[in-house]
This record gives sequence, structure tokens and C-alpha cells, in this order.
Amino acid sequence: MAERSPRASGERPSVSIVVVAPEWAGLLAFLESLDVRGGSSPSPELVVVVDGGDEASRAAVDAWRARTSIPVTVVERAATGAAGARAAGLEAARGDWVTFANAATRFPGGFLASAVSLGARHPDLVVLAGGRGGGRRDAAPAGTVIDVEREPPALGDLRQPLVRLDAVRAAGLGLDPRVGAGFDVARLAAWLLLDAAQPRVGVLGTAPATTPRAHDGRLVDVFEHGYVATVRQARTRRGRVPAWLQHLLVDELAWYLQEDERVANRVELPDPDVAAFHEQLDAVLRELDPEVVAAHPRRLRPAWRDILAHAGRGTDWHAQTAAATTVDEAMRLMRVTYRFTGELPAETVTLDGSPIAPAWAKTQANVYYRRPLLRTRILWLPMDPRVALVLDGTPVPIGREPEPGTRIGAAGARPRGPVGRATRLAGRIRAAVVRADARRRAVAGRYRDAWVFMDRPDEADDNAERLFEHVREHRPDINAWFAIGAGVTDHARLRAAYGERVVARHTREFRRLMLNAAWLVSSHADRAITAPAELDGILEQPTWRYAFLQHGVTKDDLSAWLNRKQASLFVVSTQAELASVAGDGTAYWYTHKEARDTGLPRFDRLLRKAREVGPDDRTLVIVAPTWRSWLTSDMDIETFRREVLEAVGDSAYLRSWLAVLRSERVAAAADAAGFTLAFMPHPAMQPLLARLDLPPHVRPLSFHDEDVQGLYARCALLVTDYSSVAFNVAYVDGPVVYFQFDREQVLGGQHLGRAGYFDYARDGFGPVTTTVDEAVDAIVAQLGRGATPAPAYAARIAATFPRRDGRCCERVVAAIEELGRPYPWPAEVQAVLDRPGGPAATGTPAGSPPAPRR
Repeated sequence: MAERSPRASGERPSVSIVVVAPEWAGLLAFLESLDVRGGSSPSPELVVVVDGGDEASRAAVDAWRARTSIPVTVVERAATGAAGARAAGLEAARGDWVTFANAATRFPGGFLASAVSLGARHPDLVVLAGGRGGGRRDAAPAGTVIDVEREPPALGDLRQPLVRLDAVRAAGLGLDPRVGAGFDVARLAAWLLLDAAQPRVGVLGTAPATTPRAHDGRLVDVFEHGYVATVRQARTRRGRVPAWLQHLLVDELAWYLQEDERVANRVELPDPDVAAFHEQLDAVLRELDPEVVAAHPRRLRPAWRDILAHAGRGTDWHAQTAAATTVDEAMRLMRVTYRFTGELPAETVTLDGSPIAPAWAKTQANVYYRRPLLRTRILWLPMDPRVALVLDGTPVPIGREPEPGTRIGAAGARPRGPVGRATRLAGRIRAAVVRADARRRAVAGRYRDAWVFMDRPDEADDNAERLFEHVREHRPDINAWFAIGAGVTDHARLRAAYGERVVARHTREFRRLMLNAAWLVSSHADRAITAPAELDGILEQPTWRYAFLQHGVTKDDLSAWLNRKQASLFVVSTQAELASVAGDGTAYWYTHKEARDTGLPRFDRLLRKAREVGPDDRTLVIVAPTWRSWLTSDMDIETFRREVLEAVGDSAYLRSWLAVLRSERVAAAADAAGFTLAFMPHPAMQPLLARLDLPPHVRPLSFHDEDVQGLYARCALLVTDYSSVAFNVAYVDGPVVYFQFDREQVLGGQHLGRAGYFDYARDGFGPVTTTVDEAVDAIVAQLGRGATPAPAYAARIAATFPRRDGRCCERVVAAIEELGRPYPWPAEVQAVLDRPGGPAATGTPAGSPPAPRR
């Protein structure tokens, strides 16, 4: 039921602004500024939808209504989500026009006044939209009226439109709560245009600032009642899906593609909904004409354009051009890619007219929402202009399409105005001085062909340090250096052991080192490693090659993150892990060229530690859960740290793990076995140790104060959830229990990565439990067996790690060196390459620009 303020009973408002009460507090400052403008704005009405039980929001609304000159209508209803609340607000609106706002909405000065004026001048208009910005090439001047049938790409931003309320009611339309608050208003505007005899949109200049697109509905419902229903409406009203509507759908679908490329996906798609969702998605994709997609003015990633233009049709298609995306000058190879749908085309590669086999090849699946929508063929071919590609009997030219790769931060910053020009000039001078300094003979000689090893910026003791130790001891011919932040404990320790071979980050010497480095070798792939802030403004892209040693064994699908890193070497430790990264049909772009099964460098030391420990010394029961992205802040790229949020105190995460740690049955079983129970949370969650009231028998373990590999060597049982620490313990034949009380959230993509090849029940090294009681039962049962895994799990460990020989470091070094030498082609191919007309100076196909180098 709508409750209106006394001032709302007179003249009809020119604009109704609908807002949902939970966002009220964030809107107060904006609304008060709107109220102050008074006569300079048209007469607006606020329609506030309040959950009937939300007394705090209702009190805030009443207090503001008592002091404002703006009429306020309050709609009370049971909580139905943002989309349902907006639908109720629309029903209660009285203005000539209606729009929707949220806590971040900011109408530009004069925006509402210009909207009302434009609508008055053009009474046939039913939709007013903000003009495009941010990557669009179709910006129209404010006040323009666009016939969207004649200029379909110029359709304005329908996410934040004003719609004529009389037209909405005459057409019997409203907001469908099933569509969610991401597309509901755009759907309403599109349906109004489909009903119009001559669909025209009034452009209002820059659209109001608002929060990013939300998604609060069930994905299958959003597509069925939003996008598919809109396509059906178009066919009913127009007999076709007009180009302007296709452009709107392209914008919407591109958002979903981009969202699924996030490391932590915010759009939930439960397993039972996957098939139905893709049926709906395909139904929309089939309505998009390739010509319309090609003409779309938004800057779309090339793969997105191909998906939108060709996926979901059930037909075979391949690109008409291939791209040399990367060149590897050391191996004299180029990475050539092309995309296709359906079956792989008949593929022939020739060198000077003679067929050759690629050095490496794979088919990458471009997976979105757990299904491949497109496939990318990846071929490593000779870096020679005489290389040609034929698909299905037709020559396909090889051009250039650079792959997105690591970029060094502030190099692209462009401050404006006179101060900006001075700043840019000073930055260019500084960069030139730093680069010239690094090229000086003495400096370049010292750091020539350097291998730079890094773990975390503030810590070592991981795979990079273990490999650095090996190289310094066994391969003094390699120009090896270790980089770490100054002032941290590991810096002092390493400096004492290796002297000047340890370089402090944030120093002139570190910049000199990196500008001459041949390889960056690290256990981590975060931006603080791959794009050091110390080189902001000095380099646009790295000039070194990157070897990713990994922090642990990869078992989840981390392709959305690691595909961006462009590693030249990707170290793996098991055959299953190798297949998941380099095999055909996986979501990673890495091939067997980059991915090598060497084993983690730290496994060598772990094996030595385990051999030094007798059976009676395995007495630690380590409870070691990993972290949760929703319980920590984003990582600080300088400190590599995350803050534990206050929400952890009342989280299922903390309650579940404390229930295990405080279990009297677990304590009694550990005591009976002569074992010590210990708690070692993930580094991101280590601050919990100082906050928790642990039982006296639970020993807190810190990554900073312990030899972690020594702990794993003495581990009688590891209790974890999803942590790759389990592979470390299993590597030395330790038993594991998995406790996964929130597996739907974590494996559904709301943490980092998505479920990958590793199935915990099928492949894990111990029983999988989902409740506290199950976890306690499994822990007590394993403690009764001592420090030896049950036979079935021992067999899995043996099958996972058949090669435990202490030579992982040696294999990694050999792989790096192999990647630094020309590829050994068969003699007949090499003979052609050696003939005149061989590789061009740029190493790219004739007539094409140079591709990025790796």
C-alpha cells in the first residue's frame, strides 16, 4: 500500500524517482542536494519502497520526509528482493516520467530538467536515455532524438532510462521481478520501443552515474523472462529482432562474458541449472546477426565478438584469418591462433609449400558458465614468413591480434592539463634516465642474462628460494639473483647466506636488475610479482620471460586468472595436473611447450626432511584450512597482504573450524595416540591466531615462525578443506581428512577459481566430510590407525606421485634452459629454414606487424 506525503496530493510530478529503502542511507546526501536545487530542477517525486519489517529504514525515510520539500511516497511490502521492490515502486509512481536510483546514483546538473524539456518538445517519445560513454564510438549530442531503426548502433544506455509512465500503463507493462535488477528496467524500455510505431529515443547526454550492473535473480529465470522473452516480444511485435535490440543484447551478453572471466565469479549458476541456462543463452545467440555484432560500437574482446556472432548456432565455423599473437625469439617460434565453433577444420601447415607438423599444438576451450562456447586453436610454428595455414582447403592469412598480457602499472597513466603535461615530461625523463643507467656497460655486464628469483615480496621459503639454493650450489654458471623486500626477516637471512646476490626491492639496484633480466622465476603470479610497482612508468610491458613455479599443485580451474599471466614456463607436479593445463579441450591457453611436469622445487627439500624423520616423530595433527575471499579484503599489491574482515567472527567458517578444534573426541583420540593437535590457518587468515581462544591442548602454528616443510614431514594427519597443502603432506605419505562444509560456495566459483579436474572424493588423499560430526568421526578413525594412510588412499598417493626422486629442481632448470634455445626441428624442416628467404628480422609473417614477444 502506498502512503503519500501531504505535498504529494496536488500537481502531478514531472518525474518519479523510485528507490529501494535498504539503499536509503547512501542516497540521503544526493537527495538533499537535489532538494537544495529547488526551482532549478523539475518537480520530482520520490517513491521509496520499504520492507514492512525494516523499522530503521522507515524511521530514516520519515525523518527525511519531514524536512524536505520534495513529495515522498512510501510503499511498504514484504521483502522480495531489489527487483520486486522496484516493480512495486513503479506501480505507485505518479510522475509523467519515471526513473530508478540506487545508493550510487548521481544525476548530472540539469539532467532531470533537460529530460523533462526534451520530453515536452517531443510528446511521441516514450524512452529517454543517457548517451553512451566508456569505450563507445556512438556518442550522440544531448537533446538528439534518434530513430533507432535507422541508426541502431546509436541506441542510448537503457540501463538507467526515463520512461513515460502513461505509455507504460497503456501498454500494460511493468517490471518482472524474475528478471532481477540487472535487466528489468532495460527490458521495460525495450518493450516500449517495440510497441512504438516509430521507435525513437531521446538522448540526454551523459547517463547518471550509478552502481555497476547487479545480478540478483536466478540466472535461468533472468534469461528466460528477460532476454528470451524480449526476443519473443520482438518477433510478435515486429516479426524480427531489429538491429537496435540486437545491439542491446550484445551489450548485455558481453557483460555476462566479462563477469565469468573474473577470478571470483559474482553470478551464481547451480549445477542443476547449467543445461537450462545454456539452452536459453543459445536461444538469444541465435538471434544475433554477425553483421550487427561486427558493427557494434563497443570495444569487445575478439573472442567475445566471435562468440556473439557464431556460437550457439550448432554449426561449424572458423575464422577467416589467423593471428600471430606472440613470438618466442629464443626458440624462433611464433604462436598462431584461430577460433572456431563445431568441429576442428581440416588443418594444414606448410613451410615454403611443404607440409610440416607444429612444434606444439592444442585446442583451447573458451569456457563460459561451465560450457565451451568457442574454441581456440593454438599452433607453435616456425618464426618464418614462408609459413602458411590452410583450413578446409582454403588458405587463411596470418595477421596480428595481440593477446592481453601483463602490463606494468602506471605506464599508461595520462594526467590532463598543464600539470599533467609537466608530470608526463618528468616521468619520461626519469624513465629514460633509469633505462640509460641500466644499459651502462658495468651494470649490463653485471646483470646480463640474469635469472631473478622471487617468492612473495615480503617472504621467501617457497619454491623460488628452493630453486635459487639449488642453482647457487649446483649451477654457478647461471647468473642467479634473489629479490625480496628490504627489512623483512627473510631478507636478512638470505643476505647473510648469499651476500650481494640478494637484492632489495624498491631500490635502484632492483630496477637495474629487472631491466637486464632474462627470466623472472617465481612461486607466485600476483601482480606485485609479474608487474613490479618499482617499474611503473619505466616499462610498459615486461622484457623478461616469466617462469611460474607455483605455490602448490593446481587442482582447481584457475584459467581465468593464470591465462592473463603469459608465463613462458608453467611448472606442474602430476600427470593429471599437466593434462588439465596443457591438454586439448581445457580452458588454459598453455600448451606442452609451457607446461612441464617437473615437480615443485620445494619437494626436493621436503623429501629430504621426511627421510630424516623417524616413524615415531610423526606426531603433529595439523588443522590447516585455506582462506575465503568473502572473509578478507582485496590483496594490497604492495604488501601482498589481505585484511581479515569483521564478518569472520560470526561466519560458518570460524564456527565450523572451532567446533573441530574444540571437539573432546578429537582431543581424546590425539592424546591416546600421543599426538599434538595444532592449528595453522592460511597466511591470509593468520591474524585469527591472535584473536581466538583456542583450547590449551591446541598448538597455534605460524608460517612466519616455523619451518613449514619440517612440519609437513612430521605430520601424522592433515585436516584441511580445499588447500593444496594436502599434496605436500601426501608427497611424504601423510594421511589427510577433508572438511568441506561450504563446498557449494567454494567449488561454485565464489572463492578463487572453479572446480577443476580434481574430484576430492575420487582423487583425494583421504575421506571427504561436510559436517562437523562427519569430520570428527573421520579424524578419530584415522588417529586410530596412526600416521599411515588407509590402503586405498596410500594407493592414490603412489599413483599421483610415481616419481619422487629429489630431482625436481634439476628438471626445472633444464626446462628453463630448453626454452632458451632454438626449437630442434627435424632435419628436413631445418634445411628449409636455413635456406635463403628464412626468418625475417622481426620474426613475423610477411606483411604483418610484430607480435608481442615472450
